[in-house]
Amino acid sequence: MAWSSLKLQLSKFAKEVAGVGEPVLVSRERDRAALEHGIDGLTKSLAHLDAPELAAESLRLSSQALERLIGKIDAEHVLDRLFSSFCIGK
Repeated sequence: MAWSSLKLQLSKFAKEVAGVGEPVLVSRERDRAALEHGIDGLTKSLAHLDAPELAAESLRLSSQALERLIGKIDAEHVLDRLFSSFCIGK
């Protein structure tokens, strides 16, 4: 699927789910970063259409970024953040 076709399908889906209206203002840095990571993942997946494993991984990362945007956080992510702040072995 070409980029323009994918973009058109995603736009159509978003309009069906969220409706149409005024553009949303992104007022928080973390929201902007999540959107950028989501777009980056989609772009990378398109670049890897010849390698399905890489495309799938890029889509997974994009999905995670968009989940952070809507506030969905999984237990694994919470534990990773928690334990990354500890200094283990000292």
